[in-house]
Amino acid sequence: RGVSAETLLEAVGSEIQVGKTCRVFVHRNCVPCMYNEKENGVPGLMEALWDCGGVSCEIVADGTVHTGDELRLLIGSSD
Repeated sequence: RGVSAETLLEAVGSEIQVGKTCRVFVHRNCVPCMYNEKENGVPGLMEALWDCGGVSCEIVADGTVHTGDELRLLIGSSD
């Protein structure tokens, strides 16, 4: 929330800091699936959301995360 799909897709291969201490590594983008389209009963949902399905991440540093915490892209963190 508060981060565009475009920004998340550009973060693939980098780390994002969530709040004060939590960090995640962004592995890849995720695309919507037909299952969600059928469950929601909305034909065309998968295609409409193709470029904004989110990303798959791995936790690299734990911490407490709160609603409204700042997200910060850590440039060059994939090296």
